[in-house]
Amino acid sequence: MEYKDNFDYFLEEKQINTYQLVKEIVNQEEHRVFYFKDLESRFLYVNDAFVSKFNLKNRDEVIGKTDYELFTHCPEHAKLAYRDEQEIIATGKAIDVLEYEGIRDGIERVVRTHKYPLYDHQHRICGTFGISEDISMDLQIIQEERQKEIQMAQQIDKLNEKINEDALSKLKNARYAKRRYRYLYQQFIKDYIPFSIILLDSDNFKQVNDEFGHMIGDLVIKYIGKILLSIKETYKNELNICRIGGDEFLVILPSTTIKDATDVAFMIKEAFHQQPFCENEILTNITFSMGVGEIQLNETLEDFLHRVDTHLYRAKRNGKNDIDFNVSNLI
Repeated sequence: MEYKDNFDYFLEEKQINTYQLVKEIVNQEEHRVFYFKDLESRFLYVNDAFVSKFNLKNRDEVIGKTDYELFTHCPEHAKLAYRDEQEIIATGKAIDVLEYEGIRDGIERVVRTHKYPLYDHQHRICGTFGISEDISMDLQIIQEERQKEIQMAQQIDKLNEKINEDALSKLKNARYAKRRYRYLYQQFIKDYIPFSIILLDSDNFKQVNDEFGHMIGDLVIKYIGKILLSIKETYKNELNICRIGGDEFLVILPSTTIKDATDVAFMIKEAFHQQPFCENEILTNITFSMGVGEIQLNETLEDFLHRVDTHLYRAKRNGKNDIDFNVSNLI
């Protein structure tokens, strides 16, 4: 076999000093740390980048020492490093790890390290060697970018809240209501998950507006929003409460049957009865006519909304301050 086909033979034939060759190669690296350790994980040799990284006067300061003596500020790193190296010695298998080296120069230091078994001329494991690259700044950039993404997402969430919110009542608006009940209808078609709605129309809001003016009317809308939100906070299940018109409101109840929806309607009626509107020496009860319904099999969304709207106007014809629904659905 010619020496060009056998690297070991080539080195021997040319009397190349392998030790010197390795030193020259590893010391060419300015950004990656190279180190060699014996079976007890004591340093045998480190490259110039290692000396520079740890602000050593020379490599003799670390030769013969272990990570426990070098990383006195971070003993956990020394413990994990020793464990990894002993595993390599026991198994002969190389490993890749991320290592936390503690805080240095005000930065939390993390390195990506490739660790390998070190063999003698008889191919016996006589130690380990590692190649480490500091990725702290990369991680810091990633964390900063991630933080920017989180802040951007929060800003988008806030913007979506504004887009979906009625500014006066602080309830959800008609845009949100349409998107929400369309989604629930699709869920119903797909998985037969029920949902119900309550349609509310104020009985005497126009009278308050005409008699006391629009400023008081705006205060009434705020008052209505406050009471409805208080019900949302105390109710055990999810409620989506929306203002869909001047004095029209919609309560969407996911995963809710007509019985529970009717209970909520009576809860709303009682809450407004217990807390009359009182502002600028004006004391009056705000009442609602309400239509309640649960989506039915083979019913389109348009037919469902029309049916609940019919219940609402039936409640108004019944003398207002009334709740109308299909009694047979409660059975």
